[in-house]
Amino acid sequence: MRPQSPAKPYLAVLASTSTSLFWGLSYAVTKGLLDSMTPIEIAVFRFVLASVVLVIASLFTGSLKPIKRAHLPRAIAAGVIGISIYFLFENNGLKLTSASAGSLIIATIPILNLIVSWLTRAERVTVLNTAGVLLSFSGVYFLVRMSSNPSDGSSLVGNLLVLGAAVSWVAYTRINAPLVKEYDLSTLNTIETCIGTAALIPAGLVAGLSFPQLEVFTLLRLAYLGLICSAAAYFLYFVALRALGSVTVTCFVNLVPVFGVLGAIAFLGERLTADKLLGGLMILVGVALVTIQAPKDRR
Repeated sequence: MRPQSPAKPYLAVLASTSTSLFWGLSYAVTKGLLDSMTPIEIAVFRFVLASVVLVIASLFTGSLKPIKRAHLPRAIAAGVIGISIYFLFENNGLKLTSASAGSLIIATIPILNLIVSWLTRAERVTVLNTAGVLLSFSGVYFLVRMSSNPSDGSSLVGNLLVLGAAVSWVAYTRINAPLVKEYDLSTLNTIETCIGTAALIPAGLVAGLSFPQLEVFTLLRLAYLGLICSAAAYFLYFVALRALGSVTVTCFVNLVPVFGVLGAIAFLGERLTADKLLGGLMILVGVALVTIQAPKDRR
């Protein structure tokens, strides 16, 4: 199967920026849904909707193609880690912490991804990079500890769960890096979304999945998560990943907390407290130090 050529750089940048906007606002949307739905219910309904739409679109356009048997384990791992595990971590984390804190912790993804690159010797370690990593993780520690509730530890658990989601996303990105060079992006997006959904459904049934009364506003929120943040944004992420490489494209995750905090303030009335501001600035400055010396090939 001959995949499409990589998108032009400016289109890849636009795809990454749009993805960050959609995902940044998703924190406020998910947090709002948690008032009437459980974390697993949100994940299941979101990705069932995304899977149905993607399959119908693929059948209508004839774009769905099979994946080679040798690549199936990688595609299955990507679907389970990038959808099932990621959103079990994130949704449960957001149940226990604020949308703004969660989106700021997700900003560690570029740092975590670069560390993996260092360990696999795909990136050169510099003093500036090392300083950035230390500063960013100091920011995470500060944010996680200072925004936690010492009486019950709920925020600490929530923040750590969101950090687990960040680790899952790095694994998802690294697993998919070779696949996006081999396959049509709509095929990859559809198959991995269906795999992740198939893994979520049994987990939901075990957790006592129910069908709550869905009001119009709840349906609109689920539609935004399923159609925009999942079906569309995952495809855009693949477009950017193919054109820019894993390290560069994860740097655009820096925009997620910006949109996430703005969304939390605008839609949820959350306050940007001093601890969130300081911890977030430490994370973002650390990421800037890490990415300021961009290698020529950041795949």
